[in-house]
Amino acid sequence: RFWVRRGDMMLALALLAAICAPSIGLAAADACILPSLAFAPPALSTHLRQNPSFGQKRPQAAAAEKSALQRPATLGQLRRADVVKLRAQKLPRGLQERIVNIHGEEFKVVEVEKTADLVDAWIQQQMATTDPFGVVLWPGAQVLAGELFLLGSALKDKDVLELGAGTGLCSLVAARQGARAVASDTNDQALDLVDISAERAGLKVETAIVDITGSAPLPPSDFLVAADCMYNPAVARALARRVVTALAAGTTPLVADSVNIAREDFEAELVLLKCPYTIEPRNLTFTGSAVGVDMDVVREAKIALFHFDREAASS
Repeated sequence: RFWVRRGDMMLALALLAAICAPSIGLAAADACILPSLAFAPPALSTHLRQNPSFGQKRPQAAAAEKSALQRPATLGQLRRADVVKLRAQKLPRGLQERIVNIHGEEFKVVEVEKTADLVDAWIQQQMATTDPFGVVLWPGAQVLAGELFLLGSALKDKDVLELGAGTGLCSLVAARQGARAVASDTNDQALDLVDISAERAGLKVETAIVDITGSAPLPPSDFLVAADCMYNPAVARALARRVVTALAAGTTPLVADSVNIAREDFEAELVLLKCPYTIEPRNLTFTGSAVGVDMDVVREAKIALFHFDREAASS
């Protein structure tokens, strides 16, 4: 597990202030948005969980057990989706659905409705608990989901692994396009949201606990997806190494970043590993949670969409 250093607290406070200040300019906000991936151990305080069944731990996979996609157990702590059938029921209290339009088609992700208390608790506990940022949607995921949607039938029967999935929009889109999708994160509560979203949409998305910075190899996949995961230099560089390993294995990486906190570290590691890439800038009018205060905000997000040359990377 990756633990956020106590010395990062002032940075986190500054970022939260920038996100939540009603008078801040959009350009400044874009530079201060935190990503979806959660790296601390999954343990939100029980008083913050509004429904007893939400956030329950699933049994870890036995060493010889394989997922429904026949993935090796080394993927991480493979989880079985054991959420109650919520397709036709009301969401548990404290959760909400966010409707996202992807190229004219409607997708719904389940989020935590109010996150201000989660942020407060996280800061008060000196960031030693699960951070709350993976329980809401982020702009990079929306852009990357659009790229997956445009692949259309090319995703049918393909294996798609999403790192730092958060609310899992990319995995949901991939599943609807016929892919075998796995949404992974280190935040167990975020993966609960993915389970619920998939169940309500009638989609099959497997969920797994995977640490980008860990040493365990990722399972084989056709596409490796990561949106807004460049949380700090260590994670950004680890993600770059995952990308290079995926390219060498014949996997197509799809990476987007709207955070711009440790993007330079991601790029520096790619250069160090002699992995050619280009960046396609994207702009998105994004509606989403303000995170630090319990309200939605509309802002102009600037997203870096990374493209990789598999042949050049392997030469």
